[in-house]
Amino acid sequence: LLIQPQYRPMPVGEQVAILYCGVHGLMHEVPMDKVRECQDQFLDAMRSQHADVIETLGNGQLSDEAIKAIEETMANVAGQYKA
Repeated sequence: LLIQPQYRPMPVGEQVAILYCGVHGLMHEVPMDKVRECQDQFLDAMRSQHADVIETLGNGQLSDEAIKAIEETMANVAGQYKA
């Protein structure tokens, strides 16, 4: 989940969001060969729709609002990849 390109580290808030998805099984229906694509699409959606949540996560705060944003965004994205 957290394989990052060399010299382009992922911001902490984005790492937290991805780890939350992985730990809570939010991508379990995504085919293995589509996980990276799904992750990228999820992060794009989070950046454009919930930049404030990414920033809050980067500051070490996992609020109910952040959890809701993560879960809803991943549900929308992962739904496109169901096998």
